[in-house]
Amino acid sequence: MSKLTASYLAGYLDGEGYFGIIPVYKKKSYTSKIKVASVDKEIIYWLKNSYGGNVWKRKFYDNSKDAYTWTLEGKNLLPFLEKIKPYLKIKRKQAELLIEKEKIKAKQHKYNKGERKGIVYPEKIKEKINYCYKEIRRLNHRGKFLYPERLSEKTPQGFKIIDGIKVAMR
Repeated sequence: MSKLTASYLAGYLDGEGYFGIIPVYKKKSYTSKIKVASVDKEIIYWLKNSYGGNVWKRKFYDNSKDAYTWTLEGKNLLPFLEKIKPYLKIKRKQAELLIEKEKIKAKQHKYNKGERKGIVYPEKIKEKINYCYKEIRRLNHRGKFLYPERLSEKTPQGFKIIDGIKVAMR
């Protein structure tokens, strides 16, 4: 991937993309994903043909255009992220968390060869992966953040804090 392509993709994913860690089977394991949706079929299929992944088509039955979603996960995810990360502005922290999680997974794969039930993580590693999951959820949250330091403030008589906003009680 050239620097020009990497910077273009970083800008495109900063604006239209999703970087996430998704729990699988009752949070026993997690999978990392990059997604981008568009009504422009050409860009989505170019992403699939160039970098792998899957394409999903969502058909609408009114006058709306069909939407296409490109999803990248698995072995192609880490090399792709490492190429575009230097050019990301908005979603750089999410990309760093995905890279951290994928490197932990790759390191643990070396020690879990032959396991048919998947990767068995030690408790310390599970905590690191769980931290990545919670942090990426916080970064992807829409709306106002509820900061924990605001909850430690003393609430004046007749008021309570709801979703980080001081509300008068009657």
